[in-house]
Amino acid sequence: MFKETEQKKRYLTFIACLALLILGINLLFSRDASKVGETIIPEELQESTKKSSFENVVRKEAIKICVSGAVRNPGVYSVAKGTRVQEVFDTIVEVLPEANLSNVNLARICKDGMQIKVPLKKISKSIKTIKENDYEKININTASSNELVTLKGITPTIAKEIVRQRELYGPFVNKQELLKVKGIGKAKLAKIEELITW
Repeated sequence: MFKETEQKKRYLTFIACLALLILGINLLFSRDASKVGETIIPEELQESTKKSSFENVVRKEAIKICVSGAVRNPGVYSVAKGTRVQEVFDTIVEVLPEANLSNVNLARICKDGMQIKVPLKKISKSIKTIKENDYEKININTASSNELVTLKGITPTIAKEIVRQRELYGPFVNKQELLKVKGIGKAKLAKIEELITW
């Protein structure tokens, strides 16, 4: 009776060990089989793939704009999507001193294909008038014919006639005497009277 019980224990122990052995072998083979299906990518290739993907994203996010007008180097520029006009002038394109930015929306967000045109400052009429009057008057009694033709409406023929009148009758004493010169009337005299002296 005792021997039969001992044999049964050994038999059960053997069965249990065999079952564990079979289970372990199955687990080992299933793990190796899963590794066979995996693709191992080298780290260098992974980094290269990430970098390429990032560059593609950046390239897709870049837009092109055209900048013209009162700038140092007008042309087509690539900028990041979402860039504002102010940032373009701060970091990419230099604006000329005579540029008028008051009519340019600096807060506007750039869009692909858009044009930014920078106008020039307008010269005020008062400054223009000062510049026109800011030159030396011509002495009608000493000027040569070449100098006289620089006056508005005075042709080479009229200039020679002024010189001839001076030589014949002496210097002009007032502007009214210029009316005696052939080719000078009241309208023409009115144009040059502020430009001459005697």
